[in-house]
Amino acid sequence: MTAGPNPKTSGGLRRILLATLAALVVLPLLFSGWLLATESGARFAFDMARRASGVSLVAEGLSGRLIGPLSVESLYVSTPDLRVEAGPLELDWRPLRLLGGSLHIDLLKVDTVRVAMRPSVDDAGGPPQMPQIALPFLVDAELVLDRILLEPWSEDGNAPLAFSELRASLSGEGGVQRVDSMQLTSPWGEISLSGSLDTGVFPHGVLAEGTARAVLDGREFMLSFAAKGDLSRLELRAEGAGENLVGDAEAQIAPFEALPLLGARLALDGFDPAAFVAGAPSALLAVDARIATVADGVLEGDVAVRNAQPARADEGGL
Repeated sequence: MTAGPNPKTSGGLRRILLATLAALVVLPLLFSGWLLATESGARFAFDMARRASGVSLVAEGLSGRLIGPLSVESLYVSTPDLRVEAGPLELDWRPLRLLGGSLHIDLLKVDTVRVAMRPSVDDAGGPPQMPQIALPFLVDAELVLDRILLEPWSEDGNAPLAFSELRASLSGEGGVQRVDSMQLTSPWGEISLSGSLDTGVFPHGVLAEGTARAVLDGREFMLSFAAKGDLSRLELRAEGAGENLVGDAEAQIAPFEALPLLGARLALDGFDPAAFVAGAPSALLAVDARIATVADGVLEGDVAVRNAQPARADEGGL
């Protein structure tokens, strides 16, 4: 007579199997929880990102959790052609949204960003290649950057180009990345714009509009501008006014062709050369210019200039 299985042995195997299955489920969850919800996990993630990317990535003064909020005193990123230093930095985001193809940032706030790029070396002097952009994620974000400094690659004594008070809201859906609103103070004035880039088609569709306000030598100027089309051909439009000066312009460009300018029109009224150039004659000029590209890449056009306030040259007029 053959003996049946030992109940104690069978029960022990079941317990081992159940314990093994539980470990296979629980251990990854515990690791994920440690990685996402602890400061040591965040440090580990930064170290793994540095190793995997092959770039120099250093985070000093890191605190918080990878799932947020997270803060970094100084963040350094360096490649052979790019140097970025940012900080102090505060990040509050929702990393689980990455599983749905969206990078969702409730708030990214940075006090100062310093950027230096190695100057590009022209190859054959031909036109640049049209990029085909494939975003890994569409971005929904609120960004606050108090100061942006574009610095020279080499120490040459030149001051950095400084921008400040950048505030931006981004959203994306269906392959279209949008800048819902952005405000920025530049060395030339205050800029506000919105726009979108359609990465779902090629050439990528582009739509943008905005305004700019500048004060030059105590004179205030306002400009509105817009662009529409795609990367193969863009229609540009601008209107401006200030200091008795009114103007508008239109242009058609092919940014990635050997001769990017296809055509343009400029209308300017109330232009006084003496108001902008010391020693220039005083006048009240209206300018109407139209140019277009004809065969063999040659630009042709007409320019008409009228002076509504003529005066003798020896009296400082025109």
